[in-house]
Amino acid sequence: MSEALRVQIESEADLFILEYRVKNFAGQNNLDGSPLLLICRELATNILKYGGRGFVEVKLHPREILVEAHDAGKRGEGSQPLSLSRGLGIGLKVVKSNAREVRVEQSPLGGMAFIVRLSLDEHKKGLSLEMGVATRPRHLEEENGDICLVKKVSGRYMVVVADALGHGKRAREVARLIEEYSLAFGGVDLKKYYWELNRKLSGSRGSALFVALIGDYELEYLNVGNIRAWIVSGGDSERLLEHPGVVGRIPVNVEVHRKNINFHNTMLVVCTDGISSKFFPRVMSFFEKIDVQKMADGILAEYGILEDDATVVIVKG
Repeated sequence: MSEALRVQIESEADLFILEYRVKNFAGQNNLDGSPLLLICRELATNILKYGGRGFVEVKLHPREILVEAHDAGKRGEGSQPLSLSRGLGIGLKVVKSNAREVRVEQSPLGGMAFIVRLSLDEHKKGLSLEMGVATRPRHLEEENGDICLVKKVSGRYMVVVADALGHGKRAREVARLIEEYSLAFGGVDLKKYYWELNRKLSGSRGSALFVALIGDYELEYLNVGNIRAWIVSGGDSERLLEHPGVVGRIPVNVEVHRKNINFHNTMLVVCTDGISSKFFPRVMSFFEKIDVQKMADGILAEYGILEDDATVVIVKG
């Protein structure tokens, strides 16, 4: 068992070294390496982009995993205020959604230090997920009203896919509210999640919503609006149930559906209505051999509707 790991980051080649060493570190310590690898990769990429050089360090403590990323700071950037949003952008959302705490400090190297704390219990080895997400806004629009996020909570994965009504800036504002609320929500009660989100979106244009909790042998989900979802497993494809309604505008008494399923050999496919109704996840024997991101990109390219925001999400155990 190894309790600490440090990798110097000075060039893109070091990202491959980091990936190899983090995977080995996770394996030696019986950890789910996927979230840890995502966090380390995002922080290391940020070092190269904004700090020039630095290091990523992972330490095991009795109840937590501590990840630190220090950079030297590029010339001319030393006067910039410390900010969580500086540099990381979308990567920060990946880090925050998998972490208990993220903070930024001044690094002894002269640049910034990102300090990330993760619960050791939540990252012990068990089910891990591979995910592909392909999304784009409506043709000629810059803002996307569709969102997707995945985070780990109480040993399970929470998957959220939402489609704010309409397009453009106003739809994106609703999507951001859903994203912020979902990242902050710390429980596993999907009905509570739904009703609190209804209140938060009250007075807005509203949204369609799919939210699921995925464990090793169980799937819980609720689905409101026009988002389609399927379970693909062992040569079968099953469409998941939907409830009519609009979160924030037309609330409904939804049911939380539960399925006993071995998710180690299963895919969850979710798409917003910007993916043509002609799309159906045809079950093929080579599905499991295809990279899920390439699969998602291919579906969006072939079935995406230009007149709507479009998103397809594939989650594979």
